[in-house]
Amino acid sequence: MWLIVRHGTTVANEENKFSGQTDVPLTEKGLEETHKAVESILERLEGCSASEVMIFSSPLQRARILAEEIGKRTSWSLKMIDDLREIHLGGFEGLTIEEIEDRYPVEYRQWMNEYKSFTFPGGESYLDFEKRVKRALERINKEAELQEVKPGVKIVVSHGGVSQVLIKELDRHHPSSEMLKNAEIREIKE
Repeated sequence: MWLIVRHGTTVANEENKFSGQTDVPLTEKGLEETHKAVESILERLEGCSASEVMIFSSPLQRARILAEEIGKRTSWSLKMIDDLREIHLGGFEGLTIEEIEDRYPVEYRQWMNEYKSFTFPGGESYLDFEKRVKRALERINKEAELQEVKPGVKIVVSHGGVSQVLIKELDRHHPSSEMLKNAEIREIKE
């Protein structure tokens, strides 16, 4: 089983700004959502031993805080994976959609018309981002295979875009292009 978890609300979320790989902090609301998500995960997995669960997380603080809190309260293994970071939006990071359209009018139109092949100025393309997230998924599966006792649960704490790609890859029966809400948990059976 997989538990795909998105981080809690950030300052950028509240300001309707794109954060990408900028390491923005959680708000008070985001910290409360984080604690509730942790409690929900612990309730779902009550009684699971150290060998039954592995946690994987983006190293960005908005995701890492949730993963580390689970790790502190359990004996479950926790690994940070750089490839679970959000898409690198380059010059678009820290801006609202209106600011992007105003400052980058040509790039904005390209992004809206060709988002999969578009490369963010100073950032990465969606296709490269998708490859990176798939590489993270391969690494998670390899890490799980290396365990003496194969974990039955893999928790992945990351971001909206990352979770979108993971769900598309893992949940072939119910693929969704919907982005998880802040602190939302999606369970996917293997």
